[in-house]
Amino acid sequence: MGILIGAVAILLLLFFTRRKWMPKWLIFKHRTQGYRQLDTMYEDLLKQLKRAGHRRKEGQTLKDFAEHVDAAYSTDKMGILTRAMEERLYDKDVPGKPSDELIECWKYLINRTSG
Repeated sequence: MGILIGAVAILLLLFFTRRKWMPKWLIFKHRTQGYRQLDTMYEDLLKQLKRAGHRRKEGQTLKDFAEHVDAAYSTDKMGILTRAMEERLYDKDVPGKPSDELIECWKYLINRTSG
């Protein structure tokens, strides 16, 4: 019974502190995968931004959401990532592997969400 209570306590602690440790996990996950896909990196960033309190409003475009995030963090990095993501979505000839600049923008924003 004591082991079960301890396990539940650890799981609850991890759940409620995920905003702090999740950015480090995401960076580790994508680094070990070689930062292969901008799509999954961007999706993970959107989820982490949601955990940090930045939810996309219904009907809000990615560009408008990027402006909101950039204003909140006093940066232009979300706009840079969003433009690259839109290029990727609408032009299938654009490679899925992000450039070093996009990786740095992504890491910067992921780390800022751990606030």
